[in-house]
Amino acid sequence: MFSIFLVYTIKLLKKTGEKQKIHKLKVKIYFSILGGILIGLGFGATSDPFLFMFGLSFRIVGYVFQMIGIVVLAIFFTSLPSLSEQDWKNNIDKLFLMRASGICIYYKFFKDQDNKRDEQKISGAINTIKMILKEISHDEGEMVIEKEGKVLITCQGKYITGVIIADQNSNSLNFLLKRL
Repeated sequence: MFSIFLVYTIKLLKKTGEKQKIHKLKVKIYFSILGGILIGLGFGATSDPFLFMFGLSFRIVGYVFQMIGIVVLAIFFTSLPSLSEQDWKNNIDKLFLMRASGICIYYKFFKDQDNKRDEQKISGAINTIKMILKEISHDEGEMVIEKEGKVLITCQGKYITGVIIADQNSNSLNFLLKRL
């Protein structure tokens, strides 16, 4: 049963690796599979039939394999993102894509569907704030501004600047904004 799961996971990772850049996640998953295999080998080596065939020293090797496997799995599980990252869709309030001049080329209000504010004014205000902060910090990359329970995340590309207004800051939102 475990071998079927292992083959399925490897095939799934090969398919997603061609479409997406998830190299770090693939390495972590392969590392966790190695940890599971080490635990299985260690459990097998500590069983009574192996104890009778190979002696007590082989059981100690099995215990070492189990401990290494547990440490590898612990490293894998601590490197996973928190569960609050899974709720990133519900955290997005507004999305703006604008040119460097501040002209809004795309906007979407996710939570406030009936509120029809002028998106050009909002994007102009965001662009003004971004320019002021750029003058102060001399940084042209991404910026995160937190104010009164809202987070403004900006990411500037060569031609387009993406802005997400959300309820809380998360790595998922930063990753999505960089992909735009």
